Amino acid sequence: MERCSFTCDRKRPRFQGTVLTTADGAPAEVRYVVTCNSGWQTRHCVVTMTARESREMVRLSVDREGLWFQDGKRRPDLDGVADIDLAFSPCTNTLPIRRIDLSYGQQVRIPVAWLRFPELDLVRTDQVYEQLSERRYRFSSADGGFSAVIETDRQGMVVRYGDLWRTVPDDAIP
Repeated sequence: MERCSFTCDRKRPRFQGTVLTTADGAPAEVRYVVTCNSGWQTRHCVVTMTARESREMVRLSVDREGLWFQDGKRRPDLDGVADIDLAFSPCTNTLPIRRIDLSYGQQVRIPVAWLRFPELDLVRTDQVYEQLSERRYRFSSADGGFSAVIETDRQGMVVRYGDLWRTVPDDAIP
């Protein structure tokens, strides 16, 4: 279960959420904040996971030149990457969808900083986005190991991620 909110203050998109899930067979709570610049490029990300009475935190930042830092240390392997991809939430798929202006049938391969779960380790990988219709995209890992159809609302926000995840309107929650 996830609760995610989106705000845009001074043209800086921001996602903030909490995910209740399991990690290695135990209940886990993951909290995250992702802040972007006006071009929908990741600039800051903080992720905190609490599971089995332990707490892990990852802090990421990207400067104006596109240089990445993790917990204050340079990550040159991620330099030039525009997007964070949180493995535990499809909300970050919104970033490349909003940033890249795809046409019907067009596809693009992009590098991303993928924060894997439950490890919370950060790796550079490539992903492919293909626009299927006005608000539908095929997302896949570049190695072909995973694929899902993503649906968005009119603003380009992800509202469905294959059969794995979908939004529920606030008025549908009892």
